[in-house]
Amino acid sequence: MKINEPSLDRAVKMAQRSPQKRFMTGAVIAKGDKEVSTGWSHMSSLRLSTVSSIHAEIHALGRGRHVDLYDAVAYIANISRKSGNVALAKPCFSCAISLYAAGIRYAVYTIDKSNYGVLDLTKDLSGLKVYELHKLKD
Repeated sequence: MKINEPSLDRAVKMAQRSPQKRFMTGAVIAKGDKEVSTGWSHMSSLRLSTVSSIHAEIHALGRGRHVDLYDAVAYIANISRKSGNVALAKPCFSCAISLYAAGIRYAVYTIDKSNYGVLDLTKDLSGLKVYELHKLKD
């Protein structure tokens, strides 16, 4: 698999659009050298906005829903709002499953400013973080 570094750089720019308080995440979905969708983490405009945010990967999938994403690659970047540094952006389990279900086989994610990792979504995903939804007290 060939890494499209401009798409990873664009994911960093998408992360800068995120209004999240701690970590800003951006995602780009590309086929070859062509960018087909982008997304960034943000609060949901639905009733769940107080307890749930939209992950950048899910936002990019939703925005690219009319495009054939089979064999596309997801590029994911994370920025710490406090330090402004590029941070680890490995997708959570739910996002990895969603990307795979859309036909995406690889996710390239930032580790820090000059390093990235590649996650093969066809392999064992058991080591990925699972987020739980907790109900707020009334």
